[in-house]
Amino acid sequence: PWRYPLAHLRASIIHCILQSISSPILAAIIIALCVGSRVYLTPDIWKTFQNTGTSHLVAISGLHVGLVAMMIFFIINRLWRLSPALLLRIPAQRMASLGALFVLISYGCLSGLSYPTQRAVIMIGAVLWAKWRYERVVLWRPLFFSFVLIVILQPFALVSPGFWLSFFAVGFLIYAAKGGWFHSQWAIFLGLLPVTLYFFHKISLILTLANLIAIPWISFLVVPSCLIASVLSLCHLKVAVILFKLSAILLKPLWLCLSYLSAIPNIV
Repeated sequence: PWRYPLAHLRASIIHCILQSISSPILAAIIIALCVGSRVYLTPDIWKTFQNTGTSHLVAISGLHVGLVAMMIFFIINRLWRLSPALLLRIPAQRMASLGALFVLISYGCLSGLSYPTQRAVIMIGAVLWAKWRYERVVLWRPLFFSFVLIVILQPFALVSPGFWLSFFAVGFLIYAAKGGWFHSQWAIFLGLLPVTLYFFHKISLILTLANLIAIPWISFLVVPSCLIASVLSLCHLKVAVILFKLSAILLKPLWLCLSYLSAIPNIV
């Protein structure tokens, strides 16, 4: 444990999940969401996610990392403002940026730092740095910065489909962000059509519908309970087991829905 603390931490969380959840399918997905390990995902599970266009949600995606950082920033910012003495020492925005950056890096390392996670960590880190300096945030700049940095450090990322899908998705999301949730979803769907056809040679007819259901379901229900359970597994095992069971209960209806949508014929 002292030589490889991160690997030991991830193994402990995986062991707790396997002991808590009886369903191999749900346990495999929750392991992927908690520590970014896809070892337990069988070909059938992958096929369901690929047919519904939701494979980007499996494991710790950039969306989840961004959501966690945003929640931590908001919570610290609100709580810090309750104490005038603390505000006189450090402004709330700076403390929130610092706390969110710490959680962002910790969560990214726990996931194994895949290409989408690297992009999210670098991009959100740049945004938090701008918040610390009270600068105006232009989202195109951290997106371009993270692209260049990853290519310099890991040039073979250029041959990874996930690398291109991740950056194109964020780019179209930034472009369409002012139009609202549904407008953004359609922008991502239409924008990723040529990239998806190039890499995978097929497109799911129900990709948009599946993502409209799966993204908020996983991001706002499953991921928060998984993260809280992962933290508690290090200090309060019984409560962690209960929360992992709750995560499985929350995930099961979504999995049944995706399994049904996966059976709908696709454009090949």
